[in-house]
Amino acid sequence: MTDETSPRPRIPAGLDWTRAAPEDEQGPGPWIEIAFGTDADGADPDAVYLRETGDPDNVVTTTRKKWDAFVLGVQAGEFDHFVNGGGITAADVGRAARLALQALRSAPTTADWTAPAGPLDWTCHETLAHLADDLHGYAAQLDPDAPPPPHRAPDTTVTVTTLLQAVESGATLLVDTVTAAPPTTRAPHGWGASDPVGFAAMAVVEILVHTYDIVTGLGTPDAWTPPADLCARVLTRLFPDAPTDPDPWPTLLWATGRGELPGHPRRTEWRWYGTPETDR
Repeated sequence: MTDETSPRPRIPAGLDWTRAAPEDEQGPGPWIEIAFGTDADGADPDAVYLRETGDPDNVVTTTRKKWDAFVLGVQAGEFDHFVNGGGITAADVGRAARLALQALRSAPTTADWTAPAGPLDWTCHETLAHLADDLHGYAAQLDPDAPPPPHRAPDTTVTVTTLLQAVESGATLLVDTVTAAPPTTRAPHGWGASDPVGFAAMAVVEILVHTYDIVTGLGTPDAWTPPADLCARVLTRLFPDAPTDPDPWPTLLWATGRGELPGHPRRTEWRWYGTPETDR
């Protein structure tokens, strides 16, 4: 992007600009316009140009690779929270699961999955099975036609590889279920009936904290630090009594009884509030 102190990019003539506006919209906007073509120097045959209709001389350039990555992110819902009041979305479940699976699949081959999972009474293997069950179970809560969880803890005969696949399939199923469910849907939960977004937030917390439990039990706690924005948004949705000033990840660990937080007593009991604020 250019500013007043940097030279404006050279824009080739004859670009075919496409306006990002509803088909039936005839107004002047402002709208974003995009064009594809070779850059003015001929060095990049796949340059991408962006401008606003209200300021057509101010053109931003990028590469086709970066643009395609952005489009895939939009299609995956990775930016939905910007237009959802900063709240949790179905795509956040998929994002949390992808990051967690990367961390868990990178565990040493010598890792002892029978070790206790952090502060829990369960083993790492049992905690992983519980996580897979939760994801499938939440989907079933929202959609009675969803398949039941494929495994039940503490079935020690199920391999870690199979449980990781179950976590992946459960996250995918829940993303699809939350996306398809009407916002007015309410489904039961032990801590109060919740809506689809509430179940997505609960799933994200389950993924984040149980991954922490497992990597701690496996002796690789540094392998897991989830994105701050994800932690902040589940805190806002499910833990309205949590402080907002400290870093979100340590705050989420504190809110779920897993860590210390300066200035706040450690929690020996905890819960979240999945019921939508409008229903409380």
